[in-house]
Amino acid sequence: MCGIAGIVGPGATQEAVVQMTTAVAHRGPDGEGFWTEDGVALGHRRLAIIDLDGGDQPMRSSSGRWILVFNGEIYNYKFLREEVYRDYDYSNSSDSEAILAGLETEGTACLERFNGIFAFAAWDRQTESLLLARDSTGVKPLYFGTADDGSLLFGSEVKALIAGGMRPKPDFGGLSVYLDVRFVPGARTVFEGINKLAPGRSLMVSRDGNIVASKSFLDAAPKIDRHVRKRDAVARVRKAMLDAVKRQLVSDVPVGILLSGGVDSAAVAAAARIAEGAVTTYCVGYSGDHWSNEFAEAAETARILGTE
Repeated sequence: MCGIAGIVGPGATQEAVVQMTTAVAHRGPDGEGFWTEDGVALGHRRLAIIDLDGGDQPMRSSSGRWILVFNGEIYNYKFLREEVYRDYDYSNSSDSEAILAGLETEGTACLERFNGIFAFAAWDRQTESLLLARDSTGVKPLYFGTADDGSLLFGSEVKALIAGGMRPKPDFGGLSVYLDVRFVPGARTVFEGINKLAPGRSLMVSRDGNIVASKSFLDAAPKIDRHVRKRDAVARVRKAMLDAVKRQLVSDVPVGILLSGGVDSAAVAAAARIAEGAVTTYCVGYSGDHWSNEFAEAAETARILGTE
């Protein structure tokens, strides 16, 4: 988890973006970085997962055209670096630079190639426009809104936009939905003038803060095979499960798996055990004999699976 924030428009200053990233500093304790030029200011708080020494942001593309701030992980970044964008002049080994390689090579068409969870902003110095994009399942958050001076502000959390100078009023319709279902679906939030970027969607913002394009890069849903045999279906699900878990274990720091007494986390831990061999699992609960504790069940699952 990292934190990104920025401003495009007349209010884009170093001071403002520093305030924005400070508001989300808890998302990235391992470093911070800023980049500003006339009409744009980008900020980043880093939680280092891949390429601990070379992945600092904002990150500039090899030609200097694109400036990136990125939160998330691109699971297929090694394939992209080694096969699809192998001619790009890389300067580090991060998954972040795979995004820049894609933008340099084929522009926004690269969004359809990314397998991962992400929210990022990339300033195009050639067209003087900002690209905002969010992963297809909406795992990583990205909020945006327009300030009184016409500037567009974005951030990983609403508090970043407020720290940047936005003073939104409550959206009582959004608040009512939140109190009913405990989240706000769609693009709305509980604040007027602050929206979520929809999953699998990108925005293009001009230097003056105006949204000039909004596109979806979602793939069509796969067709259901209603004639598959049970044995083949089991094999497909098993492979999909193992592949999904394996690709999320890619890291340059230790990875642990939260283990409860349920079948879901046990299945994930089992898949990780198959993929990685040695696996560390942990469980969280309360001291004493609390009714919600699952320590005994988690410990038994860990014993069966042979995890630490």
